[in-house]
This record gives sequence, C-alpha cells and structure tokens, in this order.
Amino acid sequence: MKRHDLCSEHGGVRLLEGSGRICFERFLGFPGVRETNWPDADGLFFLDADSCRYEACRWETMADVKSPDVVSLTLDTKDGLFTVESIFEIDAETGVLSRKDVLTNKDKSPHTIYAALPRIPLHADSFEVYGQSGGWCAENNGVWSDAMPGAIELHNTMGRPSENANPYFCIRQKTTGRGIAMHLLPIGNWVMRTKTVSGHKTTYTVLEPGLSDHGLRLKIDAGESLELPETLYYQFKGAPENASERLHAYLLKRFPDFRRPGAVYNTWFFCFDKLDAQELEEQILAAKELGCRYFVVDSGWYGEGADWEALVGDWRESKDKAFYGRLKEFADHVRSHGLGFGIWMDPENATTESPVYLEHKDWFLTGDAVIYDLENPEAYEHVYGEITRLIKTYELSWMKVDFNLKLKNDLTGGNFYRYQRAWNTLMERIVCENPGCIFEGCASGGHRSDIENTLIRFAGHFISDTVNPLEALSMRQNALQRMLPQCLGTWVVAHEIDFPVASYFDRENGAGSKKTLVCADAWWSKTLDLDLDFCMKAMLPGSAGFSGNIASFDAESRRLIRKWIDFYHENEDFFRHAVCCAHTGERGINDPTGWHVLQYSLLDGSRMIVFAFRLKDNIPGFCLFPKHIKAGKSYSVVTDREKKEIISGDLIRSIGLLVESEDFAVYSPRIIELAIVD
Repeated sequence: MKRHDLCSEHGGVRLLEGSGRICFERFLGFPGVRETNWPDADGLFFLDADSCRYEACRWETMADVKSPDVVSLTLDTKDGLFTVESIFEIDAETGVLSRKDVLTNKDKSPHTIYAALPRIPLHADSFEVYGQSGGWCAENNGVWSDAMPGAIELHNTMGRPSENANPYFCIRQKTTGRGIAMHLLPIGNWVMRTKTVSGHKTTYTVLEPGLSDHGLRLKIDAGESLELPETLYYQFKGAPENASERLHAYLLKRFPDFRRPGAVYNTWFFCFDKLDAQELEEQILAAKELGCRYFVVDSGWYGEGADWEALVGDWRESKDKAFYGRLKEFADHVRSHGLGFGIWMDPENATTESPVYLEHKDWFLTGDAVIYDLENPEAYEHVYGEITRLIKTYELSWMKVDFNLKLKNDLTGGNFYRYQRAWNTLMERIVCENPGCIFEGCASGGHRSDIENTLIRFAGHFISDTVNPLEALSMRQNALQRMLPQCLGTWVVAHEIDFPVASYFDRENGAGSKKTLVCADAWWSKTLDLDLDFCMKAMLPGSAGFSGNIASFDAESRRLIRKWIDFYHENEDFFRHAVCCAHTGERGINDPTGWHVLQYSLLDGSRMIVFAFRLKDNIPGFCLFPKHIKAGKSYSVVTDREKKEIISGDLIRSIGLLVESEDFAVYSPRIIELAIVD
C-alpha cells in the first residue's frame, strides 16, 4: 500500500493506494473507510448516469503526488465511459483542505447525469450536525441537530445559493468535541449531505457535498468536462467559530484582491422608489459632510410607468418620473460635491412586461420564471451590454447589483449549473473591465452571500434587507464562521426628531429632547429608540453605509458620525488584512441579551480592534482576554479613541482588560484598540 499525506499543524489527511483503489486512512482527525459491504458508504465519488450507478468497486483509482501539499487522483469507471480528476490541496499554514473535481465524458455519445457527488466516507459515530438558515431577514441563524441513522442534508432553493440555507455544514462528534467544517463554492443548486449507515459491528458517516441531485438531468456531451463545485474542509475543536481566524487567513491569502469599499449613502430608506432630485439635495450635502465617498440612487430611476417591479429588465432611464430624463445631470451634480455616483440594478431579472422579453422571447429559457438563456450568445451580450452601458453612460463609481428573481425550477434538468457558470463568467468580466467601479452584492439581502461571490464578483455584500442594528450584529457574528465578516455591509438607517417628553434621566434639561429612531426591519414598519453611537459602532466592523434622512441629524450628531466614519476610512488597510474571532457565543437574531464581543486582528498580532456591545445584560462589565497578546511586550490600549493606557502584555494575559459600559447603561458600545508599543 502506498501512503500519500497532506499535512498541516491544524490537521491533515492520509490516503492509501493499492490494487486500483484509493481510500482515506485518516481525514482531519477521523478514521477513514477502507472498504465496506455497503456501496453507498464506499469510494471517493458517487456518479449516477444513464449508463450505470458508479460507486465503490466500479471505480479504478490512481494517485499522482504533485507536491507535498497537492495530490491529484484519477478515478476511471471500469466500463471506460467516465473519468473524474480529484485534486486535493492543503494549506499548510491554516489547515484548510480544498477538493476540486472535474467529471469528463470519455464516451463518443452524450450522457445524462443524475448525480455527481464527491464522497468522504468516515468510520465515526455519535455526530451532531450544524447548518445556517438563509431565510429572508433571518439570515445566518445557526442550529445543531443530532445525526440519526439515515441522511441529513442542507440545500438551497429558487436558484439562489444562500436562499433556504447557506452552503456551509459542520459535523461534530459529541464524545470528543472534534469536528469538521465544510464550505461549498456553489455552481448552480447545491446539496450538502451527511449519511449515517450502520453496518455489522460498525457505523459509517459519509459526507456528500456538491451539485444538487434533486431532479438533476444534466446533459454532458461526448468529450465534455464539467467542473464541479469546490469544497473546503478543515478541522475544529469545540465550536466551529474557534477555527474562524484560520478560515479568514486562508481566504485573505487566496483572494488577495478583496477590497473593502468606502462609506456609501443609498437613497432606498429615505424615499424608497419615489425619487425626487430636489428632495435628495439635502442628503447629498449631508453625505459629503458626514464623510461618505459614494452616493447611490436605488430602484425607481428606470422604465416608463409607476411600478418599478413590473419594469425590471427595461433599463432605459425614466422620462415620466424620478429624474425625468436628467439622471446624467444629477450624477454630475453628485460628483461636483466630491462623491462617486452609483445606481441600483437587477441585471439578471426581466418581467413578462419588459420590452426585452416581449421583443426577444428566444433569449429566455422556458421555465417557471423568466430566466435569460445565458448560453445564448445574444442574450449573454445583451445583459453584458446593458450593465456596461449604464456604467459608461452615468460614469458609475458604484453599482448595487441585486438578484430579486426567484429562479424556481430549472426545467432543462441542469439545476442552474450552466446558467450559474455563464453568469459567473459575465460578472467576472464586468469587474475586470471596470476596476474603478464598486460592485455591491444585494441578493434580496443575503441570498447570494457565498464565499466566491463576496470576494471575487462583488466588493462586499449586503448582509440582509433588515437594517436592524441588533439583528445585524448577530448575523455578522454567525457569518464569521463562513466568510470574511468585514465584507458584509450594513447601514445606519435612522431619523433624528424632536421628542415632546424628556427622558426620566434628563429631566433637568426641559420637557423636550432629541430621539434617534432607527429602522428595525426592511420597510420602516418598526423602529427602535437606539443611541446613535451604538448604531455607528455596530456598522463599523463591516462595509459601512447610510440610508434614510441623514440631513435630520443635528450638529452634535454629525460630529459623532464624522468621527467614526473617519475611523472607518483610516483603518481601511487594517480591516483589509484582519482576521476575526468572537469572544461571546453564537446567538439567534431575536436574542438581544448578554454581551457581544468581536476581535479583529492582524496575522502578526501587532494590532487588534475589539468591538464590545453590552446588550440587555445585568453585568455592566466584560472581562476581555484578547487573543494574540505576546508575553514580554507592552501594548497601547485606546478606548473609543479617547482613553489611552500602556499595559504590559503579561498583565493582559493574566488578568485581562475590563470593558465597562458607559454609566452602566444597556445597549452600550465600546471600541478598544490594542497595538504593540515599540
């Protein structure tokens, strides 16, 4: 037997090769399955095609060691019709293992594929599994469940990769606390499945993540190769967020071109789709004063008629509403104030009432929804051309790219595999050709918030359509398990008003007072009375933005906002390179209790920024033990950019830092900056 090892200090794998078979002896802390009497728990790949069901002994496998970190496996079906190349690559520094699979039809005839899933068979039992919801305005809610005999799976719906569930799955052994985290980089609809199979005196746990096999009837031509969704794996102990910094370090290394955009103002929560240039003038001036770098006009600027939703796909500027054909002049006016100009677009979407659909029905797939056939060169070039035309016509510095269309079912049987590949190619082409434009992802909130979309095709992604600051805090903390939390955008959406009744604690200042009412959902149908300082600090860890009536803030509030927006921009490079960990446990978005503490750190440990929020909690102080503190070093500790101390690393490691809420108040935020003193 030959052994092939892929090792890191955070866990590795050993492959055994012999007699035309390859199996895992060990996989990220668990024993692998060498051979079973159960075909659905054996082998490294499962293929179901019109010719045969291929698993276990129906494959012949050989390995090619490319380097100490890369092993390539070739899996051939014994009938000679198909081959799969599986490339395993481990990052030695972080322990993240990548698996990429390419399926090729070697036959002279086309075939239909019903399932094509990578397989990781393990000898293990007593597992619990974890997944996260992708529900609208309830994104990134996580839950653990026991893995019972049978199968547990996560999958997306409606063609959107983060709708219904996120492409992220964990298993954890209850007896040891050891677990494996799995991340899928989707192409089309996806599934992540764990199967528990009880055999004779043994139990198998099989992982199958990849292209969804629900209703799959994917045609593969003679000689054609299909690049299947990549999977990332790594080992963790205890909670999966304990390994989040390693994931972030891996993502920063793999996607070095990620950039965190400057602060933006968006019109949506100020006027929704009722745009008026004169009413927006005050918002332009306020955005400039507050330190925003971009001003974005959201939906409502296009199409002839009142209903913007019915006109999606008609990206001609409206002549009878909004800017009355003078959007270019408005864009120039925004730029005259030193702000980059942007607009909203939903480029994949078109309605049955849109001119493009009525004139070119042959550009669309027949299905449950109006879907562009992006394999049709004319349709592809139309979508590409409309995006490019808008960028050039209005000299855009920002485009908010939405994806409100529910694709429903792919009646071609491909589970949107080919559609998604074409769209990815189109969007990556657009980004490459327009380096001066920020592309913000907004898939009805978080319905396209997977790793590659947020780090390749978009510079940041709107975390959710709800702008409730308390919910956004939880969503970002839960999301740090699967992506860079600093690329997730949230807005401060607030309105400052004179209030006729003074606070009980402010009775000496007269009968009236100021209140900051914060939007607590996606519609302004609910509000919160929250301190503006809390809202600002809750926004800063992500990609920062504003909406609503920012002109309503008085001079004192504007100074506070400008202070923290300057902080945001001054620390662009820090957040660009920072990893993140949580000092408090995961919570549901409807749980506003306890403390919420996130730490962002540079990989060399030279600098950290901690965001600490006291929510509804009876304990006014939090004892913080920052990670990466070095013995024998001294640290500058700055709280809220005001209070500064020099403290030894040994003392911090021993007794920690006491973070206290202001005046023992609930909903009180703190920002603590730590840096090594030379």
